Amino acid sequence: MEGFESVSGRRDTYHDHWIGGYHFIFLGTERGLERFASLSETQLAWLDEKLGEDAATGKPTFVFLHQPLKNTVAGSLEHQAWFGVEEDEALRSVLLKHPQTLLFTGHTHWHLDSPHTMHRADERGPVMFNTASVAYLWNDDDAYVQGSQGYYVEIYGDRVRVRGRNFAEGSWLAAADFEVGTNLKGL
Repeated sequence: MEGFESVSGRRDTYHDHWIGGYHFIFLGTERGLERFASLSETQLAWLDEKLGEDAATGKPTFVFLHQPLKNTVAGSLEHQAWFGVEEDEALRSVLLKHPQTLLFTGHTHWHLDSPHTMHRADERGPVMFNTASVAYLWNDDDAYVQGSQGYYVEIYGDRVRVRGRNFAEGSWLAAADFEVGTNLKGL
């Protein structure tokens, strides 16, 4: 974790910030693993507490983690093998209690035209997004794709719009244009 500290100036790999009245939570591995994230019980309890504080507001909470949960977003399906949270079930359990959560994960580099770019297990669960990559992309044929993609996130009074963008071509991606209602409490 010395590399993280030297680059970021932070000792903690997880932290939160409020921006414009919205809560942004950043999770991070606590052990230097090559492909997987390792989240301590302390970090998971902290996340549960933070998300619990947000539940009554009805506003979305934006959570970020490099690695996705298994069998959720593009690239994280078991046969694709790019999932990577050692405490997958524990993190999933915390997130399922908080439907106001929008989880953004990377790691897979799967392009935004892929199936499973957005995942929601059911209408009560959190929404998860594959964030692609601004450096290079990957596809369902297990092949490299040149490009640069990511999201613009627009927050309105009644919804959040997550819009896929092809940065290399300067165009919007119709297959990655999602809306999530913001009145998320009690779903």
